[in-house]
Amino acid sequence: MRDSTKIRRMKLGELRKKIGMTQKDIAIKMNGMDTGNLSRIENGRNCRISTLRKYVEALGGKLELVIVFDNEDSECIKLE
Repeated sequence: MRDSTKIRRMKLGELRKKIGMTQKDIAIKMNGMDTGNLSRIENGRNCRISTLRKYVEALGGKLELVIVFDNEDSECIKLE
């Protein structure tokens, strides 16, 4: 992970609103996913990484996972 990368906690719905998109905007970009499913994703309910990736891509971003271990080592994984 680059040193300049800042990690912040933010709910997906907050991020979507900050970007200025609605759930309907995301639903269209995710091939018509219903807003009920989007709400579950945004509220942190169980979802597949592939679904989360599609959500982030609909926002215009790319999904990266950061794994942090008890000894504070971390690995950033770019999903391809």
